[in-house]
Amino acid sequence: MTRPIVINSLWGFGDNIYLRPIIQALTQNSIVYTNSPYPELLRDVPRVKFYRTHMQLRTQLKNIERQPKTLWQPVPSSARSFRPSYMFRGHNTLFAELCTHFGYNSRSFKLSLPAYINARWKTNKRIAVIRPVTVRAEWRNLARNPLPEYITEIANMLRHTYHVVCVADIDGRNEALVGKMPFAHDYYVKGELNTIDLLTLVQAASIVVGGPGWIIPAATAANVPGIIVFGGQGGHNAPERLIERDWQHKLQFITPDKFHLCTNMRCPSCPKTISRFSEQAHDCLTKLEVTA
Repeated sequence: MTRPIVINSLWGFGDNIYLRPIIQALTQNSIVYTNSPYPELLRDVPRVKFYRTHMQLRTQLKNIERQPKTLWQPVPSSARSFRPSYMFRGHNTLFAELCTHFGYNSRSFKLSLPAYINARWKTNKRIAVIRPVTVRAEWRNLARNPLPEYITEIANMLRHTYHVVCVADIDGRNEALVGKMPFAHDYYVKGELNTIDLLTLVQAASIVVGGPGWIIPAATAANVPGIIVFGGQGGHNAPERLIERDWQHKLQFITPDKFHLCTNMRCPSCPKTISRFSEQAHDCLTKLEVTA
């Protein structure tokens, strides 16, 4: 075993799904300490220890405070420290950029999730997970969101043959709904689901639908089909940026007619209109062999 390693984690839920296989690889030769706000993503990985970080991010702080105090460990002074980040250079994916911090080739990895089981998602119908369009005060990315009516339209397509579940953490202040709430049979849109609930819901689903965000790595890691509808800020949020090409076989992407490849989170000029959206959505369901 070599010196312990400290991973000063990224904070996003999707970011931590991307970090999971990298940390798994690092534990082959070292004990790894991380301040991930989502330790549930690593509970099944031997030789991972957690240290507490202090932050003001609403959702992450809520999850940190759910953990038992005994989870947090002191970091040894001998540990080597890494602070992974996204460099947005060239045409690499986000995951490939994380791998470069540790000298890994992204092609040698695949995404996975811990095998949690939750009986609450047992239903006679297949489950469709819908992520409504929202905007967060802490990361006010207005540009990347798709038009909310597109998510609503797909939810309506699935309502008769799926048990539709809508998930978010909307409080009107830290996170707000954009447009109207899509149809669902069950709503968990006020942060009712903890991390394990959310992981097991995605794993139990037959399809996930939403804009770019954590549902892309989550669906990929769970090997669940997904339809991702894009808005703008394509310089950071295009399919080729967000997910490895080899991992895309269960995902379908719908992009605007004039996909704006800017990198401005508040770009006022990103055109989000998608011609023949209904037809494109039906085509995506067919390609995924998902019936509506």
